[in-house]
Amino acid sequence: GGQMILALYSAPTRPGWVRHIGCNIIIKGEDGKVPDGLAFFSISMPMWLSHITASLFLHMDMVFLHHQEKILAARGYKNEKGGKGDYNEIVHTPTEQDLGVTMFRKWLQYSCEGGVPWAPGSEEMPPRERNNDQLFDVYHTHTKNCKVCQTALKNFKRARFTLFAAAFAVAAFFKGVTALVGGGLLALSGLLLGKIINMFYHYPFQHAYND
Repeated sequence: GGQMILALYSAPTRPGWVRHIGCNIIIKGEDGKVPDGLAFFSISMPMWLSHITASLFLHMDMVFLHHQEKILAARGYKNEKGGKGDYNEIVHTPTEQDLGVTMFRKWLQYSCEGGVPWAPGSEEMPPRERNNDQLFDVYHTHTKNCKVCQTALKNFKRARFTLFAAAFAVAAFFKGVTALVGGGLLALSGLLLGKIINMFYHYPFQHAYND
């Protein structure tokens, strides 16, 4: 049958930071169709939309992973031969899915001298960020460096301004139902665009609270 492969590449850039690259690979079934459960992921969408909705996945475990990294570092854990503590003894890895993480760490330990060889002069591991809003920041971690998202953000801001201006004009030059309904719909559309605009800046989402 059909299946979806989530290909993720996370390249460490400096202590505490990675550059994430990912994509969905959809494999159709023998009948040449995409199974219903995976149909959504095969929908063609604008690149900016795929970028901002990626936060739904990236932010799921963001808080947990951020603090785990900092806690292990504070305890002196190092993923190297003869390092302090064994990873499986320090953290709980009860599922089959955890095996990949364990094997990757062992590979780093025995084949790569424990981890990533940072460039000389690299900054130290930053302290724990207690403000979750900073962890869910999208603008500084992506939008400001992405030409596609920068262009989309500018267009949305222009569209929002136009909608609010049109709503004001309708309310000012028309009366009765036309002013109420027309101006209201235009203003509501502007507010909804504001929701999308906010996603380019900040996307708070934690898997633990996904009810």
